[in-house]
Amino acid sequence: MPGRSIDTGPPQALDAGSGCQFVGAGQRSISLESTEVQGYLFVRFAAFFRNVNFGHVGSPIKAQFIAAFEAVGAQDMSSFLTHGNASFSASNAAEAISLADAAREQLRRVCGWDGVAYTRSITYLAKRVASDPFVGAPQDDINDCCVTFLPDRLSEMPVTPIVVPRRDMEVFDVRAGEAFSVTRLVGGRVGNVNGLLERLLKAPLTTRNWNTVVRLVERES
Repeated sequence: MPGRSIDTGPPQALDAGSGCQFVGAGQRSISLESTEVQGYLFVRFAAFFRNVNFGHVGSPIKAQFIAAFEAVGAQDMSSFLTHGNASFSASNAAEAISLADAAREQLRRVCGWDGVAYTRSITYLAKRVASDPFVGAPQDDINDCCVTFLPDRLSEMPVTPIVVPRRDMEVFDVRAGEAFSVTRLVGGRVGNVNGLLERLLKAPLTTRNWNTVVRLVERES
């Protein structure tokens, strides 16, 4: 596919409660894979929605999730797995954020879901995957490898590692945009990394199993 270099801006999050956007000051330029549709170039993006579980109370069903993006004009939208992962095309990062924001509002009206959505370009995610962020992760009794999507504007970056007394989770790396962690099964349950980081950072976040991101990137490649 043809490529182009555009300024994606920093990773961004959409706050469903206030409608505000967490917008950072830094900029970066990366080469994005794009497709041409009716003479226009479109870039693939992913949006990760917080606290979505298709069919459960307070969450949309898959058809509603897809329809929300279609209603706001998102191109080539696809839903991946059952926890609010969308991939779609947009002309640039600003449009991708706007589309995810509009889809979020649609979901609030249709089914009452109220949360945040974090957008990333597929190329950005592919670079994260290629960097192998878990190569230096703890290796003992690991249940899951997780990534938590963060606002790009934080008052301060957490100091890692973050280890709780139960040792059922450990955040070993925090970078601009993401925190990487592992969970362990202790006493019949695994640690809630998303809850831990939300309390620490005082911001709404969303967390995915790292394998979900890897598989999404592979599907979009």
